[in-house]
Amino acid sequence: MSRPRDRYADVGRAMRAAIERAVAIRLTQRETRAFLAALSLTAGQSVFANSTSVGQLAGLAGLSVKRASEALNALHRYGVVTWTPTRTRGDSIIDLRAELRMDAETAAADRRRRRGLRWGEIRF
Repeated sequence: MSRPRDRYADVGRAMRAAIERAVAIRLTQRETRAFLAALSLTAGQSVFANSTSVGQLAGLAGLSVKRASEALNALHRYGVVTWTPTRTRGDSIIDLRAELRMDAETAAADRRRRRGLRWGEIRF
């Protein structure tokens, strides 16, 4: 039994808004791959939100489960998508309807802080 689809025009509008939020943040390559996989699992199936395992998203994105989870968490923190993880190994919910929480500079500072870097410092 297939899941009922949302109105195509509404899903398209939500997808374009999510893409605008992603462009405003200047996502990293890993975050972009997770975002494209999330689009495939939601708007690609004409739904706002879909339940999926992080492993399935990781497989679509070509990332490890750990890195996919980190990228989804970042996308949720920035307000690009809404991600509701589960405490068990069950399915998480990915939703395109979200509100931007950070601008590009704040997101870049957040990435540096999480990596333990100060402004202008580069680590290889």
